[in-house]
Amino acid sequence: MATVGATGWPFVEHRGGPKGVIDDHTLTFADFRGNEQFISTGNIGTDNRLALIMVDYPRQTRLKILGRA
Repeated sequence: MATVGATGWPFVEHRGGPKGVIDDHTLTFADFRGNEQFISTGNIGTDNRLALIMVDYPRQTRLKILGRA
């Protein structure tokens, strides 16, 4: 997941875990505590734009989703 901080610089963080789809317009994923920095969630508090980059390594394809949180 990529977000933009208050300084305008992007930040990219790996997210893993089970897939989740609530409806045709909503994706979910686990927000594991990891290093406890919560940079992505902090960035979303000042700029709600984000990008999700999903990679299918066996098929060598990728999907980039631009959205707002």
